[in-house]
Amino acid sequence: MAQAPALQNMQRSSFCFLAALALVSCFVASSARAGAPLQRFSSRDPYYIYYGSWNASLLSTVQANGYKLVIAEPRVMTRAQVADLQNGADNVLDTADDIRVVGYISFGEDNRLGIYQTDANGQYVYVDGHRVIKTIAGGTGPRVDPRGASPAAGTLAATLNPDGTASLGNASPGGTGYASFYLDNPPYDGKPEFNGEFAGAYVNAGDPVYAGITIDGAFTDWPITARVWEDPSGDQGSAPLDLKAVWIANDRDYVYFRVDTWNTHDFHAFGNNLYLDADRSVATGFEPFGAGLVGSELLMQGDGLYSQKLGGWNDGYAASVAIAPYATSTTSWEWKIPRSLAHPASAGGGSVFDDTGFKYLVTSGSTVNDETSAVLTYTFAPPSVSATITIDGNGADWPAIAKVYDDATGDNAGAPSDVKAVWLANDADYIYLRIDTWNSHDYAAFYNNTYLDTDLSAATGFHPHGLAFGSELLLQNTGAYGEKLGGWNEGAATSPSAKTVTMAPTGGSATTWEWRIPRDLVHPSGGGAVFSGAFNVLVTSDNAGAAELAPDNPAGQVIRYVPAP
Repeated sequence: MAQAPALQNMQRSSFCFLAALALVSCFVASSARAGAPLQRFSSRDPYYIYYGSWNASLLSTVQANGYKLVIAEPRVMTRAQVADLQNGADNVLDTADDIRVVGYISFGEDNRLGIYQTDANGQYVYVDGHRVIKTIAGGTGPRVDPRGASPAAGTLAATLNPDGTASLGNASPGGTGYASFYLDNPPYDGKPEFNGEFAGAYVNAGDPVYAGITIDGAFTDWPITARVWEDPSGDQGSAPLDLKAVWIANDRDYVYFRVDTWNTHDFHAFGNNLYLDADRSVATGFEPFGAGLVGSELLMQGDGLYSQKLGGWNDGYAASVAIAPYATSTTSWEWKIPRSLAHPASAGGGSVFDDTGFKYLVTSGSTVNDETSAVLTYTFAPPSVSATITIDGNGADWPAIAKVYDDATGDNAGAPSDVKAVWLANDADYIYLRIDTWNSHDYAAFYNNTYLDTDLSAATGFHPHGLAFGSELLLQNTGAYGEKLGGWNEGAATSPSAKTVTMAPTGGSATTWEWRIPRDLVHPSGGGAVFSGAFNVLVTSDNAGAAELAPDNPAGQVIRYVPAP
């Protein structure tokens, strides 16, 4: 995408596309009409690239010059203008002067107009000839490119943690205050890196959002990083709704959605639908408009959720949904859907969501030519909670979003502890851990252990009870012990800054325990930092065998935490 409308008239030259913004991956439906043939195109044919707004004069000029292909910015072009170009100069489809129109979809840079600072007169602020990107309250970016200081050939998407999840990189040592998906490269000035030609800030498209949202119609608690798609005004055709933006976030229990529109409207009204392709396959579920966009397993219409698992428009009522504002004409709405939602018996039952994510489509109107969003792919974000906790055994200062795991009562099979919940948070210096139990007892005993897999690999470290969990750090009472080389206890992990592991209470019967663990711990054997980013947690309690585990099945379930910068 260009910083300003960029006109290029090219013939007999190389054909290339530039990578730019995608905070979620998108697929945009073709604007070609049904039945329109694909015209042959070769490098000898003239083509036209333009990322600015179109008007009648420009449309006529491009048609008159005999171009065979137009590459355009879809955010600033209406469906009518696309159709006009496709018809060619004679305004008749399926004739020799027809033009193929390609929409430019961007995947690695962000140059949305709303990200740049403006002055009191609404003009962009420039420094060193480039637009200045806005800071945001609580922003945890930019982050260090996870590919390293001098990235080799390859994409950010190919830079994965050992378990296959996307690596988001650490916070820039030069400072933060920007959206977390921006990147900073050496010498690390704490500012987003950008494309010098087009002014687009480089992004890590694998960065999802972990946030608890209050459904109250106020919208002040939505982080800017949750805005995943934007749409220009006036392209809704005959639809009642003119989409402006789509927002998505999640925490442990819910998926949160928000839709903004350009026009004042009642989103709760008939004709506005949200489709969730929970298995991310167009081959299953219901296919809106028969357009091949998504295979929806769940429909939201009004305040109702309806299963589409079997491929029907309505395979049964699943649940009501919390939406705000309710049945009101306005321009923004928010709602939440439980991640534990199940399909009704009429659709065969079963969970709607898995632990990976889903595809998502917003529509308004009766045909695909009315208003539709892009098809958005959302990956569930693991817990990441910035908080400083007082270690006093009280638990009152823990934010609700920090609870990362619930465990059923009575499943401890005689073990001393019956785990109820696990909580995690962090600040710049410490990881905070809290464990609640159903039973009151003395947790500070040798039979209660917490294991941390800090390299996200089950193949390395110690394997408690022979489980598929590779621990690099053991917590027992107030001690932290290295297990990097695969031993049960390879010696105490220590902090170069003399910080210590703190626990409360340190004895006596209770049902809540808290720990503060230094983030700069180093291993006693083999050396090296204990923490380098995300880690997995396993809580155990046993007299003679792994009787109580959280999670219950470490081979198939993970408690993962990503430290907030």
